[in-house]
Amino acid sequence: MSSSKYRYQFCTYYVHFPKGKPEVLPGLEKAFEKDRGDARWSVQEQFEHELLGREMFRNKSHGTCTSFAVYQATVLRALGIPTRMIVAIPVVDGSDQEQRDMLKKGMKHHSVRKVAYEGALAGGNSFTAHTFTEVFVGKRWRRLNYTTLGANILDRHSLGLMVHVHTFRDLSEAGLAQTWGRRYALGQRDKNFPHSNPYRCLEVADHFGKHARIPNPPAPIEEHKHVTITRAYWLGSKGTPDALKGLPEWQQYVNSGGLMIHGEEWFPGRDHLQYKEFMRRADPAIVFRAKGHKDVKGFVQMSFITWESKDLREIAVLIPPEERAKMVRGVAYTIHPVNGKPGYTWKVKDSLTITRE
Repeated sequence: MSSSKYRYQFCTYYVHFPKGKPEVLPGLEKAFEKDRGDARWSVQEQFEHELLGREMFRNKSHGTCTSFAVYQATVLRALGIPTRMIVAIPVVDGSDQEQRDMLKKGMKHHSVRKVAYEGALAGGNSFTAHTFTEVFVGKRWRRLNYTTLGANILDRHSLGLMVHVHTFRDLSEAGLAQTWGRRYALGQRDKNFPHSNPYRCLEVADHFGKHARIPNPPAPIEEHKHVTITRAYWLGSKGTPDALKGLPEWQQYVNSGGLMIHGEEWFPGRDHLQYKEFMRRADPAIVFRAKGHKDVKGFVQMSFITWESKDLREIAVLIPPEERAKMVRGVAYTIHPVNGKPGYTWKVKDSLTITRE
């Protein structure tokens, strides 16, 4: 794998195999074009860089997890190691707050609950599943998750608590395009699956036998009930922290003159998920006010960067163009979170203002 180049491309879910040959599923052409690894590639070239194992080996190219699994299975089988592919999902739909709360309430083993909850939360509002391989070694099938042989189904960085839902030899028999691929590409929703994912958990429970002696030390899921905004600045202005300058993923906000805010509260030693949890629950609406001028409406986005050693807890705020046009240059606006949801609130440092330059 070290000799193969990864690039982001996600077309495996848009391809079906009539008569054993790959073709883009009718109706998913636009999604296929958008998610190609290189806009200059033809359809066949895309297949050869992401979908077809021997060609990926020749091109030294692979994509995300499904592509990686195809590539890996091709090479391992060539070496004589029986290999199959599987699809796994989190134990709950992480894009649904009720599902995550069900996990928090229903699971009694503290450390398992914490890992499962944070793993589900990490997926955010996105479509979340994982494809990897199983290999037959030591007279049994063992999970091979990327380069981890015997991977645990409980892993904070891999869905939290994984549930194995599908086994197949290769993509031609998986049926991904006709089912999950169509849903993902077209943004389909329905009564049973109203959120991003085509699965829902109905009940979560774990049981300890009467005479079980299983260690269960406390492992609290800490959460912020409020976050205080202590700085506000236009990204790219002189108020931008030096650690942010030059980061390519934030260039889009520089180009649009995006507004950034800094959060004060932070649990040391934990990662960005502590902010994601709060921001998923708190009201994102913010109003900017200046005496004698029209109110300006904005919204906290789920785009943020945290870096504990650099004191970075920077969050993007969207001010729509029609609202931004109301903001008078040179006038200092105070910041007023709407806080329309109980229990999780934004606070603002006294006398904090933002001025459009």
